[in-house]
Amino acid sequence: MSLIYHPKRKNVISLLRTANLPTDDLLNLDLSNFIGYEKDARMIGIIGLEQTGNYALLRSLVVSDLYKN
Repeated sequence: MSLIYHPKRKNVISLLRTANLPTDDLLNLDLSNFIGYEKDARMIGIIGLEQTGNYALLRSLVVSDLYKN
């Protein structure tokens, strides 16, 4: 298991879509404040912040259904 800083956009979008979360605005969003959690070369969790100045908005938090419990 490992943390992935700046995960690939396709992995972020894929995991968010499996959770039925919106992804349309991710095509132009800077993902430098996103962190993924990977197990066996598979992305199982993502958290992302959207920073504006000194503030940040929790953009996304998702965990694969296989690891919820």
